[in-house]
Amino acid sequence: MKNIIFDLTEKFAVLGREKDMIRVILSHFPKCYKKIIDQNGNLIFSIEPKDYKKHILIDAHLDQIGLIVTKVFDDGFLKVAPCGGIDARVLPGALVKIYSDFDKTFDGIVTSTPPHLANDKKSDNFPKISEIFIDTGLNLKKENSNLIKPGDLVSFINKPQELLNKNITAPGLDNNAGVAALIYCAQNLSKNIEKLKIKVSFLFSTGEEITGVGAKTAAFSVSPDEAISVDTSFADQKNVSEDKCGKLTCGPMIGISPILSKKMSQSLINIAKKQKIPYQLEIMSEKTGTNADDIVISKCGIPTALVSIPLRYMHTPVEIINIEDVKNTAKLLASYILKGDNDND
Repeated sequence: MKNIIFDLTEKFAVLGREKDMIRVILSHFPKCYKKIIDQNGNLIFSIEPKDYKKHILIDAHLDQIGLIVTKVFDDGFLKVAPCGGIDARVLPGALVKIYSDFDKTFDGIVTSTPPHLANDKKSDNFPKISEIFIDTGLNLKKENSNLIKPGDLVSFINKPQELLNKNITAPGLDNNAGVAALIYCAQNLSKNIEKLKIKVSFLFSTGEEITGVGAKTAAFSVSPDEAISVDTSFADQKNVSEDKCGKLTCGPMIGISPILSKKMSQSLINIAKKQKIPYQLEIMSEKTGTNADDIVISKCGIPTALVSIPLRYMHTPVEIINIEDVKNTAKLLASYILKGDNDND
């Protein structure tokens, strides 16, 4: 599991740049599954036993937040705009990587004004993304002015680190943790193919951080009988209300929401109890803010559940997850799938 997560977090997948991430997924995914890549860049694996009567879709988005270059200055500075919910407060001083259309990459630094020179001395005033620059160090008057262009994408520099107690920190763990859980689940299922009673499709969807385009179109084309979306959600940390967060090491967060299938959520809870898989509940009063919201209204409606992995410091370069939470998420998914088309737990 650690190797899978590390391999994933060393790659970058803002919408339109999923190819490196797809290569990593392919290298870890069992060969017994059929695969396709559709027109929106979704990667879909499927396996079906003979005479199956039910089809389930398991989704995890593979895209990450990032930035897009909007203007390039001759002195090597760049203006950028957000792709997804970037937290502007963590940008000043951050190391970033710029991805050129020429398949080249360039390192850069998000500019930070020294406090001694700041016009506004208040420490709680942070610049807007529209007010920041990226310093590349390039002199584009002397060098190829087309090395970096408007439209090039930018990510935090990805370097995963292992912390104490099986915690991992890296940018992009939202949703590399979910992607890793699906890979681990598929690996476990490949060892129990003879027990499989239903058709299973694993969807690694694009564009969740921007529009949800991948899940919308893939759910329509795959047309499953039911679906489970796997994402990350807020984990406990200081200065955040406990009732808004799950806890690291306490297992996957099973979503409870009016938009989700109550029957599926309860089935996941029953299985977790029976298999002694640690779990926690995530209560949401409206939509979930995940692909589940789009899948559930696809076609004539698809019963959908949500399972989330607790994650600290979301949408920053130092997101934190626990390996055991990812493993237990994969175990819960595999147990639900192997339950087959039997609705009685």
